Amino acid sequence: MQGPLKGVYEKNLEHINNYSNTFKVICRYDGMIKPTLLVKLEDNEVVMAKESSLKKTWLKKGLPSIAKMVADYLHAQLKTVKKN
Repeated sequence: MQGPLKGVYEKNLEHINNYSNTFKVICRYDGMIKPTLLVKLEDNEVVMAKESSLKKTWLKKGLPSIAKMVADYLHAQLKTVKKN
């Protein structure tokens, strides 16, 4: 992505990251041909996340507070699986 479109995209990510607690639901998809749901937040809590989401630069750099929430969520999920 180049030029002004890149700036708009980055500002959108920044806005979502900074005001994530004001959204009822946030869904982040990846893929243009076949979009795949990677992360879903409801009421500022992660309710679904794929491990592959943490490999996405746009999540790590563009949505760092959400990326931390996702990492914490996946870590807790891993602990739960190991206990059982």
